[in-house]
Amino acid sequence: ALETLPAGLFDGLLNPWVIRLERNKIAALPSGLFDRLGPLQQLYLGHNRLEQLPPGLFDALGRLSGLDLQSNRLHHLPSETFLGLQSATAIDVSKNNVSHLIGAGTFA
Repeated sequence: ALETLPAGLFDGLLNPWVIRLERNKIAALPSGLFDRLGPLQQLYLGHNRLEQLPPGLFDALGRLSGLDLQSNRLHHLPSETFLGLQSATAIDVSKNNVSHLIGAGTFA
């Protein structure tokens, strides 16, 4: 099972549509990890050990329609976490430890 993801891991991918990283032991994601994945439509990060998400992590993913973050260890979702996801129709954050959403713009 994957525990870490190096920065620049996806830099060589051309036009990926789906990335599946679910059911691993990933505890943190490096900032900018998805910056070059504009065409990405589905991202599966469920069933990991994520406790927080770096600011701007999803900003470049304007075409993403589905984001799975279920069954992680997220405690809070800062304002603007999902603002870059203009095309998102499904964002699953169920089965986390989210006790509060920070800021009114979390899902705006």
